[in-house]
Amino acid sequence: MDPVTFAEVVPGRLYFGAIKGGAPKSTENTYYFCTDNTLAYEPFFKDFGPLSMGQVYRFCVFLRKTMDDPNFAKRKIVYVCDPHPHKRANAAVNIGAFAVFYLEKSPDEAFEPLGRLRPAYHPFRDAGYGPNVYQITVLDVLRGLFRGKREGWIDLETFDLQEYEHFEKVENGDLNWHVPGKFLAFSGPSGRKQIIQGYQTLTPEDYISYFKKKNVTCVVRLNKKIYDRRQFTDHGIRHVDLYFIDGGVPPPDILKKFLELAEGEKGALAV
Repeated sequence: MDPVTFAEVVPGRLYFGAIKGGAPKSTENTYYFCTDNTLAYEPFFKDFGPLSMGQVYRFCVFLRKTMDDPNFAKRKIVYVCDPHPHKRANAAVNIGAFAVFYLEKSPDEAFEPLGRLRPAYHPFRDAGYGPNVYQITVLDVLRGLFRGKREGWIDLETFDLQEYEHFEKVENGDLNWHVPGKFLAFSGPSGRKQIIQGYQTLTPEDYISYFKKKNVTCVVRLNKKIYDRRQFTDHGIRHVDLYFIDGGVPPPDILKKFLELAEGEKGALAV
């Protein structure tokens, strides 16, 4: 493999590179595959990635099974993507995540062969539509995944893909555990059910059963009041308002209150 075009992730076995036209036809000695179309990011505005944890999981499990398959034991495996900066950055996170989770690499070790390729990877941005004022690199993402693995927040052996993909849908709550058992992010409910942009909104009552099951003891509302807090408190779930402008940066006093709340709450916080 040309070291200018392809990064050698596992010597003599696993490679990564960007080429036009998708994956070439596999040969007796080399297996090529591409996930540009099967694992795609759904943007909000100008954001383009990285992919969800569910998609990263799918990639890692597929590649592990491929490498463990006796039919591929004597073949080089080459993961390719389109040279488009967005697809290339997302693909680099995929193969880097595999190195972190299954090859037991540190973030820097996982990124080292990928970082040799040029051009440099396009940095990720927030889900906004204005100028990008804070960039997140491929290496930043790998460091986040490594930290999650080290702390026990992400375990691909026990990861429940079905539950993850169910609850990430807007109609099912659009919720996601950032730190299992402590921080849960979810879409702000409405005071009553209504149809908005083709989706039926959920009310606080729709979350009660799940919150009770997962020991969520406090809801923190950061946005405007569109439901009655008593819709949570009447069910024994504490409710705190820490409002700041949506899409903005919380001021120091709000940040201080949130950290104090997080440290003091015995159960999980749904934000």
